[in-house]
Amino acid sequence: MSKLKSRLTYANVIATIALFLALGGGAFAAFKLPKKSVGTKNLKAKAVTEPKLGDKAVTEGKLGDGAVTAAKIAGGQVIKDITVREVVRANVANNSFAIDRPKCESGEFAIAGGGGFTVLGTRTYGNNDIETNMRTFAPIDANDDAATAGQNATGWLVSAQNLSGAARDFHSYVVCAKK
Repeated sequence: MSKLKSRLTYANVIATIALFLALGGGAFAAFKLPKKSVGTKNLKAKAVTEPKLGDKAVTEGKLGDGAVTAAKIAGGQVIKDITVREVVRANVANNSFAIDRPKCESGEFAIAGGGGFTVLGTRTYGNNDIETNMRTFAPIDANDDAATAGQNATGWLVSAQNLSGAARDFHSYVVCAKK
């Protein structure tokens, strides 16, 4: 007994406890936790990721207020599949106007648009001497008329004048999306 007492120091006791916890403490804790004892407050931020969720683990009934639901997607409150469509009018002479109406494809609607002149054969605005006088910049409907409030635009009317002093390519764009 005296031999044991002589070896029973604070350092030896702590080292033995640390060794026990390192080798088996995690398994011990998992084994002793009662079912459903870990809640939201116990989880670290971003601990639950998409790969950790099982198939069909999150259903519409489990989503909170304001969440994206199938009904909101079907009702047009959510957009998806955003695409940029482009029309290029090549070699527009100095002081000339270019007017284009880039259109969305069937099932898409326009959410934005625009355009401008670039150096011939490029898609970049490489220098500042390409002056563009924008004339019209507005959403249009399927009949090329101005889209009215509440109406889904299907294209974009873009009209501009080339003031750069040389012929330039005119690029017009419409940003389209699906519901």
